[in-house]
Amino acid sequence: LRMSRGRGDVYKRQVKGTVVDKYGHPIVGAEIIERGADRRTCSDHNGQFTLQISEKRPVLEISFSGMKTKNVRVRKRKAGKIKVVLRRSNL
Repeated sequence: LRMSRGRGDVYKRQVKGTVVDKYGHPIVGAEIIERGADRRTCSDHNGQFTLQISEKRPVLEISFSGMKTKNVRVRKRKAGKIKVVLRRSNL
């Protein structure tokens, strides 16, 4: 996994999650970005990811080639572990 952070950033908390397809199979290499911040990571071989976030209610943008991009607002109670289901793009 890779993480980047911009200058002067103060991380407030960590969000963990799993990216899967509609059948529950892990998606390896999905990109997870905190919108409006310079933070990103990729899902591992189990579809799992960990990302340090700075906003109180950030929006994560999750994408993978051939799949529809999904935006997920992270609420405080869900910050511990989220599950994201990506669906195939019709393009």
